[in-house]
Amino acid sequence: MRVVDVKATGLAQSTSTVVQVYTDDGIVGVGHSDSSPHVRYIIEGDLKPLVVGEDPLEVGKLWTKMYRAVAGMGSEA
Repeated sequence: MRVVDVKATGLAQSTSTVVQVYTDDGIVGVGHSDSSPHVRYIIEGDLKPLVVGEDPLEVGKLWTKMYRAVAGMGSEA
């Protein structure tokens, strides 16, 4: 199973973003971010290319990969 697409949708009148991760097996994972409305562009522009083609079950590996990619974008962790 591999990630084939990632979509981030900002909710109207809110800072919330819904994230959908699509796999080649037809499974769709859904997540949520409550942060800047600009997070949608980071997810689709910076993070999506990092996870497309990857195994979505390798959560730790993907989290580390994405964290390292955005660590300099204002993260305080």
